[in-house]
Amino acid sequence: MSHFLMSSISPGNILTRRTVSRTVIPKCSSTEQVNQTTSAQKVGTAKKPPTPKGSKPAQSASSPEEIKAVRLKKAQDLREAGLEPYAYRFDRTHYTAELQETYRTLPDGVEDEAETKVAVAGRIMAKRVMGKLAFLTLRDDRGQIQLYVDRLRLNDSQPGGFDLLKGLIDVGDIVGASGTLKRTEKGELSVLATGVQVYYSNQSLQKQV
Repeated sequence: MSHFLMSSISPGNILTRRTVSRTVIPKCSSTEQVNQTTSAQKVGTAKKPPTPKGSKPAQSASSPEEIKAVRLKKAQDLREAGLEPYAYRFDRTHYTAELQETYRTLPDGVEDEAETKVAVAGRIMAKRVMGKLAFLTLRDDRGQIQLYVDRLRLNDSQPGGFDLLKGLIDVGDIVGASGTLKRTEKGELSVLATGVQVYYSNQSLQKQV
């Protein structure tokens, strides 16, 4: 989509399917892996509460086939809305760490007065939807930043974009986002998104790792 393409982009900041796995997929650190292993061991050794008579056992997680079917349905919904679910390239202007450093003195609750257009890309690590707002934590291989998605702002540039984002973008997906910058009242540097593009779905990425 044209509003995602930014001018004066150096070749090193252009994401393609050949580079996505090594540029935007952060790996767990050794500390994180140890913590995960320890937590798993604790869960494994904990005693399970007795199952009341007449109750049904909890259903198992969705099968790979069911997950795949959901992903394919989401891709179809995006295409029907006029969006490419797995865009081939995205022109990134900055890594998240660069933005965090450049705008470290931006006060809480203030937007960038210059309204500099930026474009970032990475994996969605967390997603919160609160009415007409959505907050996504985006991480690349140099850091992370918050995507601040306002329904009215996004829909002005990408009609129907907020509802699509709310229902179709999942934790683990690779996305590209463009917009201007703001530091929230809680001190979180954020991209005020005017465009969000699914670059790779979590289902597709699992085949690459």
